[in-house]
Amino acid sequence: MRQFPGGLRRVRLSEHALDAIRTLGDEERVVGLVNRALETLTSPSDRNAVRLQYAAFLEGIPGREPDAASVLRTMLQEQPGHEQATQLLTKLYERIGFDENL
Repeated sequence: MRQFPGGLRRVRLSEHALDAIRTLGDEERVVGLVNRALETLTSPSDRNAVRLQYAAFLEGIPGREPDAASVLRTMLQEQPGHEQATQLLTKLYERIGFDENL
């Protein structure tokens, strides 16, 4: 895995790029950006910053809620106490009727 200096700055850039692409609705480009970012980031918190944006993107696409939940569960495996992931996953489960998973 390649280490880049200024990882946090790179995550912020990735988040801004992800926001821009999300606005355009180009799912394929979002997936590519997320995969590239996850390959280069070594810090769990940096990877999860990208994953959180990706989960929010997927949550907004009808039918992709289970994929968003999967991304959030991955976050919680890597950082079990991640508060934002826990909150978003709980809200997502309640919204789509997966209350038994809470």
